[in-house]
Amino acid sequence: MSVYKNKLVTRVKSLFIPYLCWCLLYFLLYILIGPDNIVLRDESKLFDNDFSWFSFVYEVFIKPIDGPLWFIRNLIVMVVSTPLFYYGIKRLKIFLPAILFCLNYYFQSPVIESLFWFNLGVYFAIERINFMQICKRILFISLLVCITSIICDHYCFQLLHIHLYKYLSIFKISSVIGISYYLASKYKGKLVPDLLSDSSFIIYAYHGLLTLLLPQLFINIFSSLLGCELLTYLLTITIIIIGGVFLSYVIHRNELLRSIFSGR
Repeated sequence: MSVYKNKLVTRVKSLFIPYLCWCLLYFLLYILIGPDNIVLRDESKLFDNDFSWFSFVYEVFIKPIDGPLWFIRNLIVMVVSTPLFYYGIKRLKIFLPAILFCLNYYFQSPVIESLFWFNLGVYFAIERINFMQICKRILFISLLVCITSIICDHYCFQLLHIHLYKYLSIFKISSVIGISYYLASKYKGKLVPDLLSDSSFIIYAYHGLLTLLLPQLFINIFSSLLGCELLTYLLTITIIIIGGVFLSYVIHRNELLRSIFSGR
């Protein structure tokens, strides 16, 4: 139990405080920017006359106003629920992740998918199984399944009216992990500079707002150019990464800002 308590304290610092601060910052920015300047976002509760404390809690904890942080929200819930998952894995072994996998296959729920991956991680930890090594071993199969699903979607969607790749997330994730593990095993140095690796969470946390603002701005500016959409896409990504690296550099130079917005 002491290990669990220590883990909770650590995760409050590394997950919950940054999560809460980014959501509050986004809440303030949305109010300052105003609804007329926000695109691609269904966030009417923010500007309702009936906005209440319940709406505020909903925007922060149920449907994070900083959209990409849904993953961190799910991870916080997973960490708090670890004793239940541990008990379930000890009793049901691999059958608990298998049941969650089948449920997610049927319901296609991000919550169930998060439960599946977290419980699978708990199972591998208890059984001391190297998941990354498994991903490396089945890399060819995973890539083959992913490529086949993309081809099938391209040629068969009109006939089947479903996207097969939605049901194959386990192969997509194992492909990424397998490739990363393979490259790391071949290259003994650092694959990513410290500046970029330190910036990863900041870029992840702040990029949601820019993806709502920049595309519309660039489309208005470059609408007369051929390849406007591609140019908008590339410029948005470039600015988000460069801005995120600079923002991370500023945040990590201050101990208070680092603990609030990065948790590291």
